Amino acid sequence: MDRKWRTNRAAIFTVVPYAEYCSRILQRTAEYDLATPSDLYAVYTVLHIESKTSELHWSESGGFYYFLATWSQAPEPDQIIVPVGSACTSLTPALLQRFFSIRGVAAQQLLLALVDGNGMVSRTCLFNYIQAPLEGPGTADLDLLDD
Repeated sequence: MDRKWRTNRAAIFTVVPYAEYCSRILQRTAEYDLATPSDLYAVYTVLHIESKTSELHWSESGGFYYFLATWSQAPEPDQIIVPVGSACTSLTPALLQRFFSIRGVAAQQLLLALVDGNGMVSRTCLFNYIQAPLEGPGTADLDLLDD
């Protein structure tokens, strides 16, 4: 647990305690098993350490919790982050498609925050489109091999 606080030691003094955070979780209107309150808290602490302002929301249409996070030092649009715990057994293609319609219009990308049983958070970016191989940022200098 101490390892993730090394990048921003001052954040430990401003993080909301677990019990208080749980009392702030919005009431849901449907069955939900993507993440536990502990999983939501783990994602919150990672965002807090990274100096991101985040708000937890409940998607009425999708039936899941998600964070809207903004990095305080960049004028980027809000990131959509969907927490998923390791005990989740209901991750289906139909649910993944609902993740992209959080704001009523199809989002182009979002982050899945995968939380393991020890509270470690791994993030993976999902795109709502198919990207051709060797396109996109960071691939401009790659040469294709001819056989």
